[in-house]
Amino acid sequence: MSEAEIELTGHIIDSMILPKIFGAVYDLNGEFEVLELRIGKTKSDYSYASMRIMGQRPPPPRHNSSLPTQTGTKNYGR
Repeated sequence: MSEAEIELTGHIIDSMILPKIFGAVYDLNGEFEVLELRIGKTKSDYSYASMRIMGQRPPPPRHNSSLPTQTGTKNYGR
């Protein structure tokens, strides 16, 4: 099983980035575990999520054009 840890920073909830990532993982029959989630308290505050993604397929390239990229993401492939 392949696994990767990623971090997301920015407006990841109201821009639907986080739900899109969840959906992409489900579409590929993968699993995820949210390790940390901090939600901004005002409209100008950024949110932060750290998560582990697991699946039978190899992890996608670090800059997969099918996933949103308008916020900061980091991939810690393992």
